[in-house]
Amino acid sequence: MSVSSAPPSLAIQGGPVPLVVDVAVTAERLGFHAVWTTEFYNRSAIVTMAALAAATTRIGIGSGIAWAFGRTPLTLATDVRSIDDLCPGRLSLGLGTGNPMVIGDWPRPFRATPGGQDEGTHRAAAGHLADARAAGVA
Repeated sequence: MSVSSAPPSLAIQGGPVPLVVDVAVTAERLGFHAVWTTEFYNRSAIVTMAALAAATTRIGIGSGIAWAFGRTPLTLATDVRSIDDLCPGRLSLGLGTGNPMVIGDWPRPFRATPGGQDEGTHRAAAGHLADARAAGVA
């Protein structure tokens, strides 16, 4: 067994964004190392992290997880870069690809590849990245 002397982190899974911000501000005041937010049907991790970045000054901010294929790669990159401007060096981005349960209500079948990514959204994301590279922005 090992014991860490690192300050604790806090995962906040729900509640309205103003409440999440209040909890994060309190966690920062109490010496927590980081706060982590999640993304579900009713909550954007990106928007919540932006609010946390604007309201705090020292505590680390992370997503555990943000849904990778719900945004184009270019949109995700610009969103994260903008949040990092608010909290330089404090942002950690955790990304996930979803699963049949998460996207099961979508009007197309879920076809997971061996790596766990949905085949159609994987191709679409690769196309967006290629477009961004061709435009000189990625």
